[in-house]
Amino acid sequence: MNEILPMLRAVRRLTWLSFVRILRSRRTAVVIIVAALACGGIVAGPLLAHIASRGRAPNAWTFETFTHWVVRSLFGVIGPLIALVYGTAAIGDERESGTLVYVLLRPLPRGAVFAARLAAALAATLLAGGSTFAALCAITGEIGIRALSLYGPVTALGLAAHATLFALFGVFFRRATILALAYAFFVEAFLGNMPGIIQRASVSFFIRSAVFGLGGIESNNPLFLPVSPSAAMITLATAALVFALLGWWGFRTREYRSAEA
Repeated sequence: MNEILPMLRAVRRLTWLSFVRILRSRRTAVVIIVAALACGGIVAGPLLAHIASRGRAPNAWTFETFTHWVVRSLFGVIGPLIALVYGTAAIGDERESGTLVYVLLRPLPRGAVFAARLAAALAATLLAGGSTFAALCAITGEIGIRALSLYGPVTALGLAAHATLFALFGVFFRRATILALAYAFFVEAFLGNMPGIIQRASVSFFIRSAVFGLGGIESNNPLFLPVSPSAAMITLATAALVFALLGWWGFRTREYRSAEA
């Protein structure tokens, strides 16, 4: 007990310091810019669609059009980007900057160091992603408030699954940011347009399944074969836990040479 309490205090302090450092980094400026552009898109989207269709499209969001926008933009681009920005910061930043060796010199077990860093990255991801989604919903009004109540848990689970996956990349690969970009915007897009169960190899598939199922809305993609919302959310939670445990195990057992650390 005399050894556990000091270690827990050290983990808590490392988590807080890592969280503050992540939020104060230039990564947060990228997130703010992306969130501002998304808010601008919410305001201008219906008007531009109305003009482009020469008056045939409604000059306001409907719940269905807003849901499709959320799936396409928030869960397809903004959410993964926020998770990438903060998720890769858990370990990947230290590896790319060559300062991982100083992190490993802390008088803490490796598993505790990873848990603290991942908790900080997850907290930053959920704070930034959740705030962005809440702001988009608030701008939209009553439709957005309904979407927030329905899709809020899915948003949190999707962000957590992506963030833990990208943190896992940081444990095993030095250029984790490049790999995460390739996965988020190329691999997932490719898998999402594949027929059959191959789609289920991507995180975004389960996010879309949950959103469309909870909203009672059909997808525009005829190849999309969703699972039930409950199954999708359980899978997202399980994936986040598995990615976190794999990262914890890998960080504890992997040898980092000074050249890459």
